[in-house]
Amino acid sequence: MANIERFDSDSKDSRVSVLTGKSAITLSVSGVPEEQFKDLCREVQMSKGKKTIGSIIRGAIDKYTKEVLRDPKFQDEMGRLAVLLEKYSQPDNQDCTE
Repeated sequence: MANIERFDSDSKDSRVSVLTGKSAITLSVSGVPEEQFKDLCREVQMSKGKKTIGSIIRGAIDKYTKEVLRDPKFQDEMGRLAVLLEKYSQPDNQDCTE
């Protein structure tokens, strides 16, 4: 989750958020270690505005998800979960008011 506090002043002490491009006093992403956060910021800056921290993280999640879904040991589990989801996502027609 990103936490951005910004102000509208153009003072030399203001920083620019890599998430929004606006002046920011503080910028943090909870759950991301400092070194990884620096790497994310560097990648955003190198993309010259084509990427955001969110899009980079989303890409990593999508890549991981595709790899997991291709793994045969997870396919059986995914099948069982799909069956349970189908079974328990249907409306319950039984009267439970007794």
